[in-house]
Amino acid sequence: MSPSTAAPGRWQLPGGSVEPPQDGAVLDESALAGQAARELAEELGSSAAAKDLRLWVVTRGENGSVEPDLPCPCTS
Repeated sequence: MSPSTAAPGRWQLPGGSVEPPQDGAVLDESALAGQAARELAEELGSSAAAKDLRLWVVTRGENGSVEPDLPCPCTS
């Protein structure tokens, strides 16, 4: 791990974030899947097709609040 991280020498889970959409682009489930595929490649070196990924939950905001109206993947 890089000595310039926030916690040098400690284990850390990979993480990433959604890039803002280009001017006029829509940030829909398909766009989020593409961004998730990009993050998998960047953070884990693992490849997956965006079409093979499924949205589980969306978090947003300062406190990481969970969007309540999305179905739980474990019930479908």
